[in-house]
Amino acid sequence: MTLSQAPDDGFLAELRTRRIWHRAGHCVVEADAAAAPEIVQVIRDLGVPLAITFNLGRLMVLPHGVSKASGLEEALWPC
Repeated sequence: MTLSQAPDDGFLAELRTRRIWHRAGHCVVEADAAAAPEIVQVIRDLGVPLAITFNLGRLMVLPHGVSKASGLEEALWPC
């Protein structure tokens, strides 16, 4: 079970077009934190409802409302 749908295909395509290195999971996109300004610009340009969370020198791009906390909550207290 995933908390959200897969990353937006248009978003991933734009990251590739702009040569922003990233890895995509089931609902998360991971990249170097230094790419944050470029990734924020992609999010703005496309108008997709995504949020960025930082973790050390990395960042995660997730749909609004999805976070490590919401994943842990779902794993510990399933409906």
